[in-house]
Amino acid sequence: MTHAEKIINRFGQVEDDQKYTKLVDLFTDDAVYYDPFAGAQIGRQAIFEFMSEMERVIPKMGVYFSDWETSADSHVGWAKWNMVVPLNQVNHPISGQSLYRLRDGKVCFVADYVDAVA
Repeated sequence: MTHAEKIINRFGQVEDDQKYTKLVDLFTDDAVYYDPFAGAQIGRQAIFEFMSEMERVIPKMGVYFSDWETSADSHVGWAKWNMVVPLNQVNHPISGQSLYRLRDGKVCFVADYVDAVA
């Protein structure tokens, strides 16, 4: 398994306890994390603040991410996942994907998006 694969897999593994701030140290100081709902988070501090908010909000909403599938080479990667949203006691999976770019062994760019039909 490449270094990039190990890092990208950690994004899926964090779903076990939804402690998203564990991911912050994986980013470069000038990283960009693009979330389809919150927009671009620029810089490690902004990413930390975003991940802190995710830790607070996501578990309360009952939302979780499942069915992670990842692929990577030495400096770029991709993940496919489902964001499961409970509504009226029924779980609704929304398909999404993430694109990753690494620089010097750290994540410098992530773009998450949900599939258009969602």
